[in-house]
Amino acid sequence: MSYPAPPPPGQGGPVGPGGPNPPQPNPYAAGGNPYGQPPKKDTTLWWILGIIGAVIVVCCIGVIGFFGWVVYAVDDQLSSATSSVSDGRASSADEISEGSQATDNGATVRSGWTITPSEELSGVTLRNDGTSRNMLQVTFYFMQDGDVLEEASCTSTFLDPGETDDSPTCLDPIGDIAGYDEIRFTEGS
Repeated sequence: MSYPAPPPPGQGGPVGPGGPNPPQPNPYAAGGNPYGQPPKKDTTLWWILGIIGAVIVVCCIGVIGFFGWVVYAVDDQLSSATSSVSDGRASSADEISEGSQATDNGATVRSGWTITPSEELSGVTLRNDGTSRNMLQVTFYFMQDGDVLEEASCTSTFLDPGETDDSPTCLDPIGDIAGYDEIRFTEGS
């Protein structure tokens, strides 16, 4: 039995029951891919995720910036209010010089106290010149051109009338008092 010769490449095959077969591509032809073109990669998802990420970062920066501004504004208002209160109390306080004795409302700071180079109060002694047992609290205001630079307070133990505390607890100035031109003193906070 003999078989018909195969058709040349690119031409139809033998005639079948439905007519001639259409030409078949040669999968081994030069440059051909038997599977066709690879599908293009879809990058839409990455673009969407990138945009969402950028929006989240911008929103976070905005929220942090807003809260930073609020904290700054509140701190500025509190500083201003505290300074106003200190200025008001200091304006009614008595002016004293470093190391001098001063009395206000039965609380006496005895002479001999100093301000150390590290801006701490040293040698403060409080005496109760009142008529009842009391814990004394005195405040020193360090002023410059009529404004309070800093304040320091000292608190004694409970003292009977005439009793002295040679080592009261003093909360020294926290900030810089260099350049003060006046010290004021008052009993109380």
